[in-house]
Amino acid sequence: MCHWRITPSHGWLVPSAGELARMPEIARRHEYEEDCDWSIAVVALPELAGAKSLGWSAPAAEVLANAKKTLRDWHPDLFETLTGERATSANSYLRGRDEFYRVHAQNWIVISAVGRWVDGEPTGFVVGTATLSGNRSSQDSRDYLIPSVRYDERANWGYVIQPEDQLAA
Repeated sequence: MCHWRITPSHGWLVPSAGELARMPEIARRHEYEEDCDWSIAVVALPELAGAKSLGWSAPAAEVLANAKKTLRDWHPDLFETLTGERATSANSYLRGRDEFYRVHAQNWIVISAVGRWVDGEPTGFVVGTATLSGNRSSQDSRDYLIPSVRYDERANWGYVIQPEDQLAA
């Protein structure tokens, strides 16, 4: 019977030998990390969504729906293989992120910002440090003064510098 292996700071879903044997080979692991990988086991063996031993607080249908969403967001290729459904940039976090960075590969993307939450920063603006394509290991960065209203409407994966954003002094 599947159970949780818990440490003071983390946990893993551990299937029984029988459950592991019933899993499709592509989904088979000895344990599934609690943040995202648990969804692999639940989508591969939907009966786990209703397993009383796992202590789910939601109904089985809700657990399974959450598992599918988590799997689609963080393991889109495996999601497609296990479900036959398509993971797209519109419904998968990773596919959306990958598309964002592919589309904006030649743009300056903010990787760090300070604004009204830091004393001394200009009211109504965010100072964004940007690199080409959002490359965090780049040595070439620029600081831009960005209106807070526009920065607050940024995409999930970052803010793309606009022509009207000014280089900060």
